[in-house]
Amino acid sequence: MKIKRWLKLFLIGFVLFLAISFFVVPPMLKKYLLSHSKEWVGRSMALEGVKFNVFNGSITLTGLKLYEKDDTSVFVSFESLYINSALIKCASGNYELTEILLDKPFISIIQQGDSFNYTDLEKRFSTTDTTAVDASAEEPVKYWLRNMSILEGVFSYRNLDVNSDIRMENIHVKSPLFAWDDPQLHYDFGLQLNHGGKAAGSFDMNIESLAYKTNYKLDSLNMDILLPYVKDYMKVGSFKGLLTSHQTIYGNFNKPEAIATTGEIRLNDFALTDTEQGDLVTAGELKTVIDTMNVEAEIYDLKYMSLTKPYLKFELFAEGNNFTKVLNAYDSEEGMSSDSLSTAVAYGNIFALMASYIQELSETYAISNYKADSIVLRQGKFIFNDYTLHSKFNYVLEDLVVKAESMSSASENIVFKAASILNTSGHMQGEIAVNPNGFRDMDIRYSINELKVSDFNPYSNYYVAHPFTKGTIFYTSTSSVKNRYLKSSHKLEVRDIEVGKKEKNATAYNLPIRFAVALLRDKNGDVNLELPIEGNLDNPKYKIGKVIWQVLKNLISKAAAAPGKLLAKKSGVDEKLVEGIDWQPFQTELNENQKKSLDAMVSSLGATPEMKLELVKAYNFHKELDELALRESKKKFLFFHRRIVSEEDETAESGKALDELHPQDSLFMAYVEEHSQTQNSLLSIFDKSKRLVGDERLQNKMNHILERRLEAVQNYLFKEKQTDPNRFRIVQPTESKDVAYESLSRMTSNFYLED
Repeated sequence: MKIKRWLKLFLIGFVLFLAISFFVVPPMLKKYLLSHSKEWVGRSMALEGVKFNVFNGSITLTGLKLYEKDDTSVFVSFESLYINSALIKCASGNYELTEILLDKPFISIIQQGDSFNYTDLEKRFSTTDTTAVDASAEEPVKYWLRNMSILEGVFSYRNLDVNSDIRMENIHVKSPLFAWDDPQLHYDFGLQLNHGGKAAGSFDMNIESLAYKTNYKLDSLNMDILLPYVKDYMKVGSFKGLLTSHQTIYGNFNKPEAIATTGEIRLNDFALTDTEQGDLVTAGELKTVIDTMNVEAEIYDLKYMSLTKPYLKFELFAEGNNFTKVLNAYDSEEGMSSDSLSTAVAYGNIFALMASYIQELSETYAISNYKADSIVLRQGKFIFNDYTLHSKFNYVLEDLVVKAESMSSASENIVFKAASILNTSGHMQGEIAVNPNGFRDMDIRYSINELKVSDFNPYSNYYVAHPFTKGTIFYTSTSSVKNRYLKSSHKLEVRDIEVGKKEKNATAYNLPIRFAVALLRDKNGDVNLELPIEGNLDNPKYKIGKVIWQVLKNLISKAAAAPGKLLAKKSGVDEKLVEGIDWQPFQTELNENQKKSLDAMVSSLGATPEMKLELVKAYNFHKELDELALRESKKKFLFFHRRIVSEEDETAESGKALDELHPQDSLFMAYVEEHSQTQNSLLSIFDKSKRLVGDERLQNKMNHILERRLEAVQNYLFKEKQTDPNRFRIVQPTESKDVAYESLSRMTSNFYLED
């Protein structure tokens, strides 16, 4: 009976112990934690529940929230924290946690200047005790943390200075062991970013030496995440691109410069636009495959680097260029110090941090040992617009290709080869061989073919007051620089060159350009020049003026050698007349030159009865719409100021007023900007005028001009000249091609025989 009584008491006591463990202790612990949170951390805390399992030594916290100082926003939270311990081992001083599982943790970091939303916690728990502790005299704490996991975590970072908001979601981290007697740590991780992109990989570190290694795959990171930091430096509209990086990185936190890597980095669909969403710099793909890069060992070995479809637009204005215009004003005394890594970190701009880090590395380590199997740029496009002249100059390099193979600091020469299409008609090919030992010695060879002289009319009008109505450039150059001494030879051939009449121009030099060109043309209408140039590049007396004088001497020598022969005239029908007819902006009626061309075409047809001819329209709509928009905006301006009687009909008097009104007239430009609402805009006067006039009205005006041109040609050929309509037709081009901006709209002749 006594045994049964004691057994009964034991069972009752055991049940009470379990009840207290499961139902009394957790609520009391929860209440104690919540009531003392302000006292301990200076922040309010919320906790949904505490569970303790006395059998396996596990404890589970659910619904914990630690608030910001305002007691409303959440600073840190998690859905549950599960910790399982080996109680028997812990009781003997061997602290072993067999599993740690943190589910759905959340942390919010907010930065402003060098202050963070956890600065108060940092100050609260920072110690001021400087008493030295003899760690060797103490028995080390023996601990084992096993099977650590973080599931579906969220990390939020906001930088109030640059209005940046970065959020990492679905964070997963796993680590098998963190032990007192094993300095090696291993983590597997994965995450996603709210702007787009995901990362996964592993991280290993020795906590004693702080040596580390990471293998990671970052896929399709949206570069828009960096837009706030770019705007800190530039007034831009967008910063786009998808960054992919698969790398292995080695390093040591004790030596930031001791970093090495191998792998691949790729940037796709990159675009930097201005505030009007116009492209400044774009690229289809930038890809770099790194064989070995070791900063400390000064080894830079790339397998290859390729840049596909790069695009750059550079525009000159009287007050600067499109890049200086988008740069923010910068005061170095108030901003970041360029040589301070700590300041860059405090400032919070990732580009400032990267620049400072690269600067510190470059000051310590030289790039003297490098190698690359190949570097390739393909399908490049470069657009240059110059608005500082009397008329817009537009030049386009496209299908640009640059190649270099087997580059090495140990090579005798590094050879770059390049090719490009120039303004839709010209072709450039070149090669440069550079001595990598100092990059002071080099050989350069290149050629340019089939480049239209008229493309440069904005410059010729500005500087010599003459346009070039015809002419095709063929140019070759060979240069050598040895010990800073330049020797070069240049051969220039301009075929079928013609110079237009002199125009009134206050900026032009008084040079007889038409006479000079007329004298220099040979019997075929071509100009051929050879220009030798040499000199010491380090000699301050070596000036470009001497080079220009040498060019002028060659021009005079050629002109004086055979002036009579060069000025001889041909008799009969001029074959140049049958090449086609050009249309000036706004022109709708045939002029005498166009009639002569059409007459020559009809005469050519008469000589060969079976031949037929078509005029293929190649209209420069970009230029014509620009000029038409400008003229229509002038009409609005003059009509507004009652200087013309109508903005619809154009008379001789109003036409003169329109011609005399300069497009850069301050009152005119102010009127256009006010009525088109384009004040402080980077748009050109042409684009502003288009907004003022309106697309529909502008297109209707353009269509009317095109219809009248077609009627003028048809009436002259079929009614006045009685040409057989079956042998003459006007057609659209069979293949649409861009027309160089400075080219005139044209109807080009094409003789053909039907099958």
